[in-house]
Amino acid sequence: MHKILLILFLFGFCITINKKVITGIKKIESNGHIILISTAKASNNALEKNIRVMKETTSKEAAEILLKYELQKEEYQSIREKFKIESIKYINDGEYCTITATYNP
Repeated sequence: MHKILLILFLFGFCITINKKVITGIKKIESNGHIILISTAKASNNALEKNIRVMKETTSKEAAEILLKYELQKEEYQSIREKFKIESIKYINDGEYCTITATYNP
């Protein structure tokens, strides 16, 4: 019985679960610091073809566009050039891309 449970437990680690990811901009503010997290999905064409590099490229382009659009808002006018890209991460085999940008006064 224990062997069966162990096999099922180990098998569970081998399964990749594609989770639903919320896209858009998340803003975190603390002590004058601002973190913007831009998350976007790959193009339908890339998803249909299921080519990882296409998914990564199109999801990153979409996340960059979202971030640039956010930084065009009036509230960032005097500081938009001071944001620094901290990380670029891919989720679900490139289906989504998350770009984290920070502003430190």
